[in-house]
Amino acid sequence: MDRARIKTFILFLLAVVNLIFLALIGIDRIQTVRLISEARTELIWALDGMGIHIDYEAIPDWTAQTVYVLSRDIERETEVASGILGTPMESQHVGGGIYRWLGPYGEGHTRLSSFWFDLADQGFSGPRADTEELLRQMGLTAQFINTITHPNHVLLMYILTIDDGLPVLGSQISFHFSGDYLQAFGGTMLWGTRQGYTVGQQLDVTTALIALGGHLQDHDISRFYQVEIGYYLVDSRELRPVWVVTTDGGIFSVDRLSGEIR
Repeated sequence: MDRARIKTFILFLLAVVNLIFLALIGIDRIQTVRLISEARTELIWALDGMGIHIDYEAIPDWTAQTVYVLSRDIERETEVASGILGTPMESQHVGGGIYRWLGPYGEGHTRLSSFWFDLADQGFSGPRADTEELLRQMGLTAQFINTITHPNHVLLMYILTIDDGLPVLGSQISFHFSGDYLQAFGGTMLWGTRQGYTVGQQLDVTTALIALGGHLQDHDISRFYQVEIGYYLVDSRELRPVWVVTTDGGIFSVDRLSGEIR
C-alpha cells in the first residue's frame, strides 16, 4: 500500500473516531436534558401535592455561586461623597464608625452598612434621570421597585444588584423628591471591597423549593411565579447565595449554604 493510500486511510479513521466522539457527546447531552426534564416534572408533581403550583418554565437551571465578604473602603466613600456633595468638602469621623461629609451641595453621613445624603435647595431635578445618574456615579447597580406618592413628596425605591443583575435581598436605596427636586437619598452601602470564595456544597433548586413548600404549608400561598438566584446581605458583611422565589404571598429566599428561609 503506497503512502497516499495509507494517509487517506488514517484520515478516514480519524474522521470516524471524531464522528463517534460527537455521537457520544450528543447522546450524553440528550440524556442530561432528559434527566433534567424528568426532575422538573417530578418537582412540579411534588409541589402540587403540597397545594402549590409552578410552571415548568419557571424552574431554572443552576450553578454554584460565589460567596462574598465585604470590607469597608473609606477612600471609596470619600470619592463618592465628593462626587455628590462637590468640593471643597469637609470630612469628620464622629465616632462609632460614622463619618460626616459636608460640601457645597449638601451634607452626608456614612456608616458600616448605610449612607444618607441631604442635598441643598439647588440640588438635582427630574426624578428618574437623576436617580439613574447618581447610581452610576456611586458605582452601584439597582432594580427599580416602586414609586410611593405622598401629598408633599415622592419616594422612588430600588433594590441593589451585583454580578450582572442578581438582586441583593436585604438592600435598598430610596430617593426622596419634593416637587421636581431631589432633596435626600440613602440606603445600603456596598462600596467596600468584595472578596469572593466558592463553596462546593450549595442547595439545588429542587431541594430549595421542596423545603420552601413545606415551610409555607400553614400560609395562604398556592403559586410560585418566579425562581432565580440572588444574594442576601447578612450582618452588612457577607453576601450569601440564595434562591429568590416570588410567590402569590410575597418574595422569599432560601439560603443555599444553610437552608435558612427568609
